[in-house]
Amino acid sequence: MSGRRTQGFAAGAVLLGVSGLAAGLLALRSPDGGLPGFLNQTSRPEAFRFQDASPPLQAATKRYFQRGGKYIWGRNDCSKFILDYLKARGSRVSMRHTTASLLWPGTMPGLGYGPAGAAPEEGEEQIWVFRYRGDDGGPAGHTGIALGLGGRTVYIHNVSREGGLIWEEEDDFRARVKEQGVDFSRVRFFEPIR
Repeated sequence: MSGRRTQGFAAGAVLLGVSGLAAGLLALRSPDGGLPGFLNQTSRPEAFRFQDASPPLQAATKRYFQRGGKYIWGRNDCSKFILDYLKARGSRVSMRHTTASLLWPGTMPGLGYGPAGAAPEEGEEQIWVFRYRGDDGGPAGHTGIALGLGGRTVYIHNVSREGGLIWEEEDDFRARVKEQGVDFSRVRFFEPIR
């Protein structure tokens, strides 16, 4: 990962109509009528509209809610969210990948993604993956999507500890990564191969 990735980079505004996203954590629940509700309202965008999300992000989010709208390891977890996103982007997903297999040599190129050298440009999305030692001492991992909203980086991911899909800004995400004992430079970012 490039040293150019710093806090506050613009990660591509793929959710339009959002301005002034305050620091904090956003959690999604049922998209009744196409609009998600916010469970943790420590902050919220003033004008988020679900229909403004990129079509692949909308599709992955809808599948998340169709599977119950909460984190379920193996059935509705972080890597399943990313696989739904990849399928919606047209990637040929031939197996149930985990965070470990997403990092195997050849996996992401086979899904149409290569290493991202810098923050995504405006209107682009990136997939990120990292591995860490779990609470039981065994290997664990996490994955999600990085995108920009109003010039800020937001990370969307399905988190067991939070009970499901969350949106958080870069400061909060970096703290979460550090809490897992992972240096942020070890988070691998991938972008579509052009």
